[in-house]
Amino acid sequence: MMKRKAHDPHGDDVAAACTKSGDGCVRGAAVINVDVSGHDLSSAANYDGNDGSDEYIFNMIFKQQNCNNGAIANNDRMAAVESLDVSRCRLGPDGTSRLLSFLANNNNNNNPSSPMMRICLRRNAIGSVGGRAVGAFLSSSSLCGVEMMDIGLNDIKAGGGEPTAAKTIADALKQKRSTLKTLVMDKCALGPDGATDLAEALAVNSSLETLELSGNMIGPKGGEALFRALKSNSTLVRLGLKMNRIGGCGDKADVRSLSDALVGDSCRRIVMLDLSYNDLRCSGCTILSKAIMTKSCPLKELTLEKNDIKEDGARDLANALVTNRELRTLVLKGNDIGNVGAIALGKMLVRNESLTVLNLSSCSIGNEGGAALGRGLARNFTLEEIELDKNSLGSGGSDESFFSVGVMTNEGLKTLRISGNGLAATNGHVDGVTHSSWGESIANALSTNSTLL
Repeated sequence: MMKRKAHDPHGDDVAAACTKSGDGCVRGAAVINVDVSGHDLSSAANYDGNDGSDEYIFNMIFKQQNCNNGAIANNDRMAAVESLDVSRCRLGPDGTSRLLSFLANNNNNNNPSSPMMRICLRRNAIGSVGGRAVGAFLSSSSLCGVEMMDIGLNDIKAGGGEPTAAKTIADALKQKRSTLKTLVMDKCALGPDGATDLAEALAVNSSLETLELSGNMIGPKGGEALFRALKSNSTLVRLGLKMNRIGGCGDKADVRSLSDALVGDSCRRIVMLDLSYNDLRCSGCTILSKAIMTKSCPLKELTLEKNDIKEDGARDLANALVTNRELRTLVLKGNDIGNVGAIALGKMLVRNESLTVLNLSSCSIGNEGGAALGRGLARNFTLEEIELDKNSLGSGGSDESFFSVGVMTNEGLKTLRISGNGLAATNGHVDGVTHSSWGESIANALSTNSTLL
């Protein structure tokens, strides 16, 4: 799954013109970065005084960070905000609406020389009212510089009302002047209808590069709508769809739409796709493999963790990767591919020339499958990391020499993870609990390998 860490205002990516002042803010010439995540702003959010509740909540934010109301610059106009993290601040619907209203009316990001703004509103119980406020904020004619919006862990259906929050946000994305590059909406209760609204926007949007929609239960209907929209989109690079019941319909129409989009002429920029914890199964994996086999498939990172993929699906995927020259990372963790699937992937490693990371943790792989992977490693020159945690290597039988020879002779491997397999704890390279012939063999291989970190 894609990472959703809020922007760090004190990190290296702060604009060079900014310096950290003694009062805790990061600011420079008309640029301010604020992080008050975790502070309770509920009293300010519910404030109903006579001195402007919108301005009051923003000033309370700066008070929490001891900035002494430093947001207000010349002529009582606020300096440009580069980043604002108010996650877990108990803003609620009204607080969110007031804060965004103040930013829209006072922020100086409409200056072409100002930095793009990044806003994090995670886990604030913003509800449908706050969700509509986000959409209105993104559509505001007085604002032209929002680069990232994170409203994850907010149920934007709570409270109801029309238009829906998802529709309002989608309408904002349809605007030609949209500058939004990253939209994070994990666990926002979108459902199929909300995903369909966003799909309509995605078809015409020309700015969005990252879309994170994990945990929204969009189902096959929402998934198919999004994947159809990808055929018309030429900017999206990263798409996160973990835990969305994709592939749940019998005919896998949604997965077919995804496969078609990945080989289309316009959808050539998608490099990262997270489909973990969905319902692809072997049939869905087979459909997706046909797209991966084509030269036009742009994917470089594919996560398929926990999709009930078994040996047949792994075999089809392995066959596709024999000719694929783009994919760098493949995660199959938590799929019961067994020895048969591992054998197919081992044969793939002999011929594949692009894969650098392969995660096969918790895949029910025994000694026979491990040996096949070892034979593949012995003749592979690109793989840098392989994860085999929590399998059944070393639990009876032999074949350890094949795996250890692969580890010994491979000249590109930097990371080997095989904890939870009953192997011997030998050094920093291997985690294990008991001594075994497998563990001893691997320990000997590690003593001669010069690339593992």
